[in-house]
Amino acid sequence: MKDDYFNTIEEFKITQPAKKLMLSAFKEIFPNKNNWFGFTLSIFFGVIVAIIIGFSTETVILFVDALETLISVQLGIFGCIFAVYSIILAFLSDGYMKRLAKIPVTDKKSMLTQSTTYYESVLF
Repeated sequence: MKDDYFNTIEEFKITQPAKKLMLSAFKEIFPNKNNWFGFTLSIFFGVIVAIIIGFSTETVILFVDALETLISVQLGIFGCIFAVYSIILAFLSDGYMKRLAKIPVTDKKSMLTQSTTYYESVLF
């Protein structure tokens, strides 16, 4: 158990360059076998909205309204994700962190490292 815990600590000692962080952030957006349906649905609705806005006589007004709504929603989501990330980093007990460090997942990383890396990518 101690080896898993110390291995996880070693994983956090490595500083990732910004280029790698940006790449992992884009990997979260691109479709894979887990999110292909949501990705396809988003593209479908995006095309429909783009056609409606593009052929409207009030294109600029509709576009500005859509951007205002999008920015408001994006700021809210960013705040929620940042809060969860902060809670994960600040309030986890040693016992819980040790249990997360013991759970092996793909890429030879612990569950703790993978979950914090995910939130890092989403925030980036």
